Amino acid sequence: MDSSSAAILGAFIGGTAIVGSYVILESYKRYRDRQGTASAFAGEIAAELRMGEARKYVENFTTIAAQLEQGDERPFPAIVSGEHRGPEPALRPLRDRIGMLPGDLPERVAQFHLYLGAIRTDLLRLAEGEFRGRPADAAILIREDLHLWVNDTVPLGRQLVTDLRALVRRRWFGLF
Repeated sequence: MDSSSAAILGAFIGGTAIVGSYVILESYKRYRDRQGTASAFAGEIAAELRMGEARKYVENFTTIAAQLEQGDERPFPAIVSGEHRGPEPALRPLRDRIGMLPGDLPERVAQFHLYLGAIRTDLLRLAEGEFRGRPADAAILIREDLHLWVNDTVPLGRQLVTDLRALVRRRWFGLF
């Protein structure tokens, strides 16, 4: 092999090593970003579910709905503020990163947050007095939201927390 061929081969090998190193580094950075995003969503969803248990949402809203059905129309407490329409404000920046989650996780995380946002919006509507003078309609709304919470939001959230935590623990090419 002459010196020019050796130089070309050396440049090719060196260039390939640089490109390969960049690809490996970029893969690792994406892996870590995916882990961080999954961890943040898992923590937020787990906290939402835990707060629902600790604050006894189901029991309390069942009682409120029963009172409204009996015509007892007390002012509805302002449980959430207007800034809570939609996803948790602290995690809104993560919406741009949801697509880096694998498989159907982006769809299911979005679904969870849309359910939660719809329930929060209904709580705001109740607190703002939209159903004043219509206690039966308010009771129907609360019962619908309870159904959505118990039958859809909580089971979806629990499975998401499990799946997101598993993603966080997943190793990068078996190395880390």
